[in-house]
Amino acid sequence: MKFRVQVVCVQDDGSERCCDVMELERQQLVRETLGLSMAEGKAILHGVQEFVTAQQAAKISSAGANARTAASDTRAKKPECTP
Repeated sequence: MKFRVQVVCVQDDGSERCCDVMELERQQLVRETLGLSMAEGKAILHGVQEFVTAQQAAKISSAGANARTAASDTRAKKPECTP
């Protein structure tokens, strides 16, 4: 049995970014292999956290770049003054 853990970020415009966090395979279905091990759970959480943080940082960076561009466009429209 195989399991794939994915995270999908749906952008404001509806576009999606997908990340495969981890794949698990269970050969035997016995008590010892039921569920996730602590290490697997931590690895999944770490992968999700990295992806979510990266998407948020990209959004903030993009918003900052857009704000800087808008500000520079505004400054460009003002007449230049030389002392």
